Amino acid sequence: MDAKATLLTKERTLPKPSAKPSLKSMDAKATLLTKKRTLPKPSAKPSLKSMDAKATLLTKKRTLPKSSAKSSPKSFLISGSPWKNKLCFALDVGSYEEAWDWVKRLKDHMGYFKVGPQLFVSAGAKIIEKINSVGGKVFLDLKLHDIPQTIKKTVMEITKLNVAMFTIHALGGKKMLSYAREGVEEGYAKGRMEEGCAKENIESSARPKILGVSLLTSMDEVALKNELKINLPMQEYVLHLAKLAQSCELDGLVCSPHEVRAVRERAREFYLVTPGIREELGEKNDQKRALGAREAIASGSDLLVIGRPIRTAKNPLAVVEGIKKKLAQN
Repeated sequence: MDAKATLLTKERTLPKPSAKPSLKSMDAKATLLTKKRTLPKPSAKPSLKSMDAKATLLTKKRTLPKSSAKSSPKSFLISGSPWKNKLCFALDVGSYEEAWDWVKRLKDHMGYFKVGPQLFVSAGAKIIEKINSVGGKVFLDLKLHDIPQTIKKTVMEITKLNVAMFTIHALGGKKMLSYAREGVEEGYAKGRMEEGCAKENIESSARPKILGVSLLTSMDEVALKNELKINLPMQEYVLHLAKLAQSCELDGLVCSPHEVRAVRERAREFYLVTPGIREELGEKNDQKRALGAREAIASGSDLLVIGRPIRTAKNPLAVVEGIKKKLAQN
């Protein structure tokens, strides 16, 4: 019995294995866990892909030109010049061969090429196709003027030619201008649907622009009053025609550099095309209302049409370079 009592006493005094830890040990453990959570993860090694991307970015930064660097004179004659789409060369020549030769020479320097009645009668749609094939844009300047139904049908045919814009005389009146607008919308939509485009997906903004012709740049105040019997001042009459074209939802107007500022102030969304550009005003030929390229752009012109000053020059590209230099001064 004594031995049994001694054994029971030992069992009672043995520490229990599941005894709860002391507060001190719990605090130490909590501190350790906190440190583990807050320790930053070791940074992963960058992949080859990310290293390549970083190297490419650094290379680009090193090779980017400084914004303060001045352009050399040659930079005006490279393809993609900021002034390229402000310039249109007038292909006022009588044969396809001569026109195509000019297109090849100027395609990197002029964004648009004007095809007028002389060249269109001589070369037809073939020259339009060739201009488009080298990335040029066609300004078809036929200055249409006829009864409304004839105009509408003619315009529907023009939409098949892949031209950027075409002209119609604003003097033809409101009904003729409205029919022209209907013709270009219907003709363009019909052509796109024939190509397989769904009607709801046709974007009318991609159709050719209709430009109203105000008064020819060969006209002056004397001719306006004595020959056309119009007693309004030239600028006021051009503004009247601009307002008429606007009311018929045309896209823009062809006007001389002398009226472009006044038109721009009253028709801010209009696309304004300006012929009669002459850097040397002593050589105006039959242009009565001419001005320099820089002045025309500063006044609000969107596109300058230039022909003879380039075509008759001994060095045509030097003339183009000179024009672009002057435009860069704006």
